[in-house]
Amino acid sequence: MIRVSVDRHSLRQVQKRLGKMEKKAPAVISAALNDTARTGRVMLTNEARTRYVVKSGASKKNMTIKRATYSSLQAIITAQGKTIGLSKFKATAPYSGAKGQVLKSSGLKALVNGQGNKAFAAGVTTGHPGVVHSGIFQRKGKNRYPIKELQGPSSAKMIEVVYEGKRNVRKAVKPEIEKTLKKNIDRQIRRWVK
Repeated sequence: MIRVSVDRHSLRQVQKRLGKMEKKAPAVISAALNDTARTGRVMLTNEARTRYVVKSGASKKNMTIKRATYSSLQAIITAQGKTIGLSKFKATAPYSGAKGQVLKSSGLKALVNGQGNKAFAAGVTTGHPGVVHSGIFQRKGKNRYPIKELQGPSSAKMIEVVYEGKRNVRKAVKPEIEKTLKKNIDRQIRRWVK
């Protein structure tokens, strides 16, 4: 969960800059916060795609925005959901065994567990008539069953890594979102004070 908010000092500065229209400060700030949250979601998705080999829909669909209001001057970007199946990243499944790639900095790697079981692509019935789930699977032991679907990181984990700038990320998104908020506040003030 990423909070985009302003402190009391910033609120007083906006009120001062608005002059006689200081009562419009909550409207100005909430509009700036909502613009920043929408832009921030795009920035986070784009930065995640520079680090991870993931389809944009897989990471973006799990992100929601709780908009700022006049009484609650904070916007919240929430990324949640389960881990994403390896098939949503980069994976190939030749007969010799599946290979997968999650990070752009690494190449395709053979997916073999400690017991020597190679991964494979398959469609698995879900228990509902006519519904099949496709993915990259691997046997847990020497027996045919049970099998497990191989997973990559969740949207929340990918967004956390790029927001904070962890694990050798090219650049953290947090300072960019803060700069965008300042620009949006200035733009909203210019809209009201002419």
